[in-house]
Amino acid sequence: VNLRHPNGTLLKSATTTVHAGDQEAALTMVLDFPVQLWYPRGYGEQVLYEVEAGGFTRLIGFRTVELVQDPIPGQAGRTFYYKINGVPVFMKGANWIPSDSFESRVTTASITDLFDSYTAANFNTLRVWGGGVYMKDDFYDLADKRGFLIWQEFMFACAMYPTDTHFIDNVKEEVRDQVNRLQHHASIVVWGGNNENE
Repeated sequence: VNLRHPNGTLLKSATTTVHAGDQEAALTMVLDFPVQLWYPRGYGEQVLYEVEAGGFTRLIGFRTVELVQDPIPGQAGRTFYYKINGVPVFMKGANWIPSDSFESRVTTASITDLFDSYTAANFNTLRVWGGGVYMKDDFYDLADKRGFLIWQEFMFACAMYPTDTHFIDNVKEEVRDQVNRLQHHASIVVWGGNNENE
């Protein structure tokens, strides 16, 4: 595994052994140097490092996310806001619903056009609605590069769902697949269970 600075400089390498028949391998890479943090648009730069492993390359950003729910002195209730890298962020944006009735017509160019509009509107957040679809990788890559925060919902919305073991096992597999696919994206700051379901 190689980690490269955004300028292409190799920062760290690590190896592990994968035996024939293994489906998974674990590797810990300790970063003994400071990294530049990824920030949402309007709060700093979107620094993305390249990770290469076994012929696959991904861009990752380093950041922390904290949900702040402090008591409000003299009032009922609590605060509800996020800090990214310790900085309170005013999240402003919109719901992302399927941009076309036919997903096959959604292209990188059409997604880029929409992100251009969101940038012009001064958004920094998009909620991927649980009644839609899991977006293509291009969507999340663009969010990482442009500094958009993503509130990602799992695809359950406005319905009663079965609770039998077969269905729950299917849901577990869906969640595992989507989290594994998307977890490296710095832009995803919230995983929401559903839309308007208990």
